[in-house]
Amino acid sequence: MLQRLFWNPAWNDALFVVSCAERIALGRTTHSINEIETRVRRDIHAAGKGGQAGTFKFRLVFVHHDGGQRVEDVVFLSDPASVGDPI
Repeated sequence: MLQRLFWNPAWNDALFVVSCAERIALGRTTHSINEIETRVRRDIHAAGKGGQAGTFKFRLVFVHHDGGQRVEDVVFLSDPASVGDPI
């Protein structure tokens, strides 16, 4: 249990992606956008869809509740990115 506290690559990577999303929401940063695009591209290839030519976009949606209603705010919509080869 103590080792997982310090060594958990999957959790660390997820935390890094959340940090990138927060930085994008505060003000677009090319580095953070590129990091998320790289991970999306890897997921596309891992799902076996990488052989298809095309582009993709990602969006950041922040969800909160206001007066008992679920509210979704789209805070960022990326430009199209090429599926290309995984990096």
